[in-house]
Amino acid sequence: MFEMPKSLESHETDYIYKVYRNIIGLGILLHVAYALLFGMFQYQLGCLYNIGSVIFYITMLFIAIKKQRYTLVVTLIHLESHLFVCLHTLMYGWEGSFYMLLVAMASLVYFCPYKRTYIPYLISVFYFIMFFILRIYTLNYDPWFVINPIFTHVIFFCNCIGSFSIILYVAYVSKVNAAVSQKELRIQNDTLQQLADYDQLTGLYNRHYLKEIFKEGIKENKVLAIGDIDDFKLINDQYGHICGDQILRELSEQMRQFFDSDVFLCRWGGEEFVFIFSKTDLNKVQKELIDFCQWIEERDFYFENHVIHITLTFGISENNEEMNLTQWIEEADQLLYKGKKAGKNKVLIE
Repeated sequence: MFEMPKSLESHETDYIYKVYRNIIGLGILLHVAYALLFGMFQYQLGCLYNIGSVIFYITMLFIAIKKQRYTLVVTLIHLESHLFVCLHTLMYGWEGSFYMLLVAMASLVYFCPYKRTYIPYLISVFYFIMFFILRIYTLNYDPWFVINPIFTHVIFFCNCIGSFSIILYVAYVSKVNAAVSQKELRIQNDTLQQLADYDQLTGLYNRHYLKEIFKEGIKENKVLAIGDIDDFKLINDQYGHICGDQILRELSEQMRQFFDSDVFLCRWGGEEFVFIFSKTDLNKVQKELIDFCQWIEERDFYFENHVIHITLTFGISENNEEMNLTQWIEEADQLLYKGKKAGKNKVLIE
C-alpha cells in the first residue's frame, strides 16, 4: 500500500551528473574565451590548445548526454584540467594565475560519481601536489614564452572570473543539494513512519502504533471495542487468501466511511480490529457498533463471480485506570468470545 520514494543515493547520483553537465558547459565558455584572448595577443600555441579544449568539452557533453558514461567523462575532465593548468603555467608563468583553476577544480572532486569513495580524495591530493610542483618549478625556471605585461593582467582577471565562477557554482549546488537531500530524507522518514504505524494491507493503524499511543494516555475517558469477521477462516478456505485480503481492505474502507474521524481504527491482527471511542457511554457505543454490523451484513462483497456476505462480532470494554493495554483488550476479547458462543453477529458490553 505504501511505496518507498526514490533513494537518496539515486537522487545524489542524478544530481552529480547534472553538476558535471553544467561544468562542461562552463568549460566550453571558458575555453572559448581563452582561445579568443590568446588569439588577440598572438599566442598561437595557447589559442590552438584552447580550440582543442572546446572540441574536447563538446565531445564530453555528447558522451555524457548520449552515452551516459559519466565516470569516464568526469575522469577526463579532471585530467584535462591538470594538463591545461600545467602546460599554461609552464608556458606563461606563475603570474598568469592558472593555478587558481587547480583550487577551483579541486572543489569539484566531491561530486565525482566513483563507486570507490577514496578516489575523490586521491584526486584532491593530486591537485595539491600539482600546485606545489608548479610553484617550485616556476621559482627556479622562467616561462617558455616572453609574456606581454598587459596579457598577464588580462589573463589574471580571466582566471579569477573562471575560478570564482566554478567555486560559486559548487557552493550553490552544494546548498541546493543539501536542501533537496533533506527533503528526500524527510519523505523517506515519513514513509518509514507510515510503514511502522499503519497496516500495509488495510491502511488502518497497526498494533505497534496502538501500543505507542497507549503509553501517552489514550485510554483516559475512552471505550475500547474489539471485533472480528465471523467464520473468516471458511472464506479463506473456500475462496482463497486473495479473496480474504480483498474483504479486509473493503471492510476497512467501510469502517473509515461509517465512523467519525475521532474513532480510532486499528487492525490488531488477522481479521481482528480494535476500535477506541471517545464516547464514555457504553450503550451509545454498542448502538453505533450494532448499526455498523447491520450495515455490513446487508452489504455485498464481490470476488470474481462470487457474492459474499459477512457478519461481525464485537466485545466492548470501558477503561480502567489500573489496566494496561493487554488487560483492556483481553477484557473486551472475553466478551467477543461470548458473542461467538452466543451465535455470532453480536455486540456485547460489560
